[in-house]
Amino acid sequence: MTDYLTLGIIGCILLIVLIFSSVHIGFALVLVGFVGVALMRGMDGAFGLFRTVAYFNTANYSLTPLPLFVLMSGLCTLAGISGGLFDSMAKWLSGLRAPLGVAVAAASAVFGMLTGTSMVVAAMFTQLALPEMLKAKYNRQFSAGIIAGSSILGMLIPPSLFAILYGILANESIGKLFVAGIVPGLVTLVVFSIYIVIAATRNPALAPPSLVKYTMKDRVASLKGIWPMLLVAIIMLGGIFSGIFTVTEGASVGVIGAIIVLLAIKKLTWKVFMQAAMDTVKINCMIAILLVGVTMFSRFIAMSGVTQAFADWLVATGLPPKVVLLLFMLLYLVLGCFLDVIGMLAVTVPILLPLQVTFGWDPIYLGIVVIYSCLVGTLTPPVGLTLFATKGAAVGVVELPFNEIVKGVIPFVAMMAGIALLLWWIEPLAIGFAKYM
Repeated sequence: MTDYLTLGIIGCILLIVLIFSSVHIGFALVLVGFVGVALMRGMDGAFGLFRTVAYFNTANYSLTPLPLFVLMSGLCTLAGISGGLFDSMAKWLSGLRAPLGVAVAAASAVFGMLTGTSMVVAAMFTQLALPEMLKAKYNRQFSAGIIAGSSILGMLIPPSLFAILYGILANESIGKLFVAGIVPGLVTLVVFSIYIVIAATRNPALAPPSLVKYTMKDRVASLKGIWPMLLVAIIMLGGIFSGIFTVTEGASVGVIGAIIVLLAIKKLTWKVFMQAAMDTVKINCMIAILLVGVTMFSRFIAMSGVTQAFADWLVATGLPPKVVLLLFMLLYLVLGCFLDVIGMLAVTVPILLPLQVTFGWDPIYLGIVVIYSCLVGTLTPPVGLTLFATKGAAVGVVELPFNEIVKGVIPFVAMMAGIALLLWWIEPLAIGFAKYM
């Protein structure tokens, strides 16, 4: 057993080395897991486990909503819904101070629900909104901070790709994770919006008052290109939350509704459809590899006794469960410098699940705290991955020094860190309405 434990520790170290060597995290997990099992159970045992893991992870019914939500988001993105959404938000919020800033936050929350990744949202609104904000004399650092910070807003609000992935990895209810994510997502949106308005009010140089006035007719007209898609989203999510649809059925409604709407407004071409389909295949293949890798690696470290030894060690330290979870939350701030959210979940969930049983954490509470902490990690200066996505998207569009992105996003990271601590300390806030399901 001691030899197996040593082997497990070596495997964990090797995994870290491979990740830092830029090996794809899915392949790194498969490699370490397969070799580790082979050394303990022989090649026949490793191949047998791999066949079983590969089949049951890719033929899992719980995965069905994933390609559907990805396809729906791809269709909306490629059809250019985001531009109309931002324009409409800016007009409806024109009565506020810094309306473009608040519009970016609100539009990012809505569009993030569809795209499922903060880096895509950050890149999209850097190209779409940043030129408009600079044209309106917004401070460049303030603008970059709003765009990068707001990119994470839709990642918790359903249909969240990360909630689906966590639910699959942890074998928890995706519907409950969806519902639990609503409160933290909306609270973050409200806090960001209040900050933007107050900051611009106290320092007009950050965002000069808008001289453009829009009538109610203008505002209603701006909804022309986006209200059908918003209606589809409302029907889809309403059906899921009310129990009329399962998550899979709701995802199907979303895809069919998106196709009908985009055909009706003449924004769906064969080229757009095929590109969205190809992107869906690529993303889901990547996730399938990750799931197989996570399962192989988790089986390996469980067989080696690492997870049980780690849990026993944590219990022996006498640290309260809350403190242990807080240490993991701090770990995500570091991991966010090197991995995206999917990678962070893939590496840490196999370790967290045994601890969930040991410390008696509510599974939905743990899921929301983990996902939110991962999102904070993607923004953590100086090397959060979302910051690089913002910088990369600005190339050829506007001049945007990286240090200005970092300085601009610090207030948003601070606000998210505060909200993360609230979720950690106040368990009902993290669980939200999921307790009623």
